Amino acid sequence: MAVFSGASLADNSEVTSLQFSDKFEVSQSQLGLDETKPESFDSVITPQDTAEGITYYQILGVESTQYGSYEYPNPSATSTTYDHGGTIEVAVAQYGYGNDNGATLAATQPTSVQSQAYCGSFANFHPCTGGETITGFMYFYIFTNSQGGYFTSSASSVAAPYGTSSDSIYIK
Repeated sequence: MAVFSGASLADNSEVTSLQFSDKFEVSQSQLGLDETKPESFDSVITPQDTAEGITYYQILGVESTQYGSYEYPNPSATSTTYDHGGTIEVAVAQYGYGNDNGATLAATQPTSVQSQAYCGSFANFHPCTGGETITGFMYFYIFTNSQGGYFTSSASSVAAPYGTSSDSIYIK
């Protein structure tokens, strides 16, 4: 839990240090600021643009041990073309920032969920490499011993545009 020391924030006075725990503290002098001058931390912190909320949320692929590889259903498809079973993995792309609300397949929870940060513009959405800004996530929902059924997943946007995004498909 963060503890603010120095002046009170409620009266808009300057904060002279931020203490995050008993072992870690950042003061103005450690940031290279002259503690005798009324500078604020804002003079050394460069804010970035506000994170964009979820603008795209889509099931991209379904893979299973029965089918043997990924099937990439059309975005408007209501079901997979091929029969799936065994261990089923469903890949969902989320462009923008949000909280994963989870997924179900035939009313069962996934055995595991993996997520990977993705970067780039919508047209160049790719796994992040060092120094890039995260613009979304790929979620991989894994269900074991499954024979398919109705899959649904959703995420809630944490920035404008607010709301919940969801997608679903019947997995044969």
